[in-house]
Amino acid sequence: MAQARVARAGAHGLPPVLPRDARILVLGSFPGVASLAAGRYYAHPRNHFWPVMGAILGEPLPAMSYEDRLARLAARGIALWDTIVACDRKGSSDQAIRNAMHAEVSRVQRACPGVVAVAFNGNTAARAAPRWREAGYATVALPVDESRVHSTARREDRGVAGARGMALTRRRRWSWD
Repeated sequence: MAQARVARAGAHGLPPVLPRDARILVLGSFPGVASLAAGRYYAHPRNHFWPVMGAILGEPLPAMSYEDRLARLAARGIALWDTIVACDRKGSSDQAIRNAMHAEVSRVQRACPGVVAVAFNGNTAARAAPRWREAGYATVALPVDESRVHSTARREDRGVAGARGMALTRRRRWSWD
């Protein structure tokens, strides 16, 4: 039986990607083992985040270098971070997260004063929504967990569902209507 990879005790997440002129912040939970090893958000080759974001934005993000992907998000006013900045965890499962330290809302407020909405990628990340709402942000839990590695949903379908949630970046009112 293969031994599970272990994120070392007290593992720290990735630095936030906070373009000063961002209007929306996408928050995941905590990077998986592959992302931590690569030092890049959503680095696992089967992770659907980049293909789905590419479908939402109409950009060929999966074909781009990581640096170009981040630049395209920034050009669209999108910041990227995680709700958990440090934790203990065996493997990459959110259910295994222990001793979580949460991202500071004040850091986003200082770095990106134009952010008006926070979109949560996944159920674990969405648990932080009340804290961000209390700070005055519109919040939306994306309708699907776009980063789930073993999803059975087609990427195209997930892109459409995600686009519906991300439409809030183009509206004055932040709703699903």
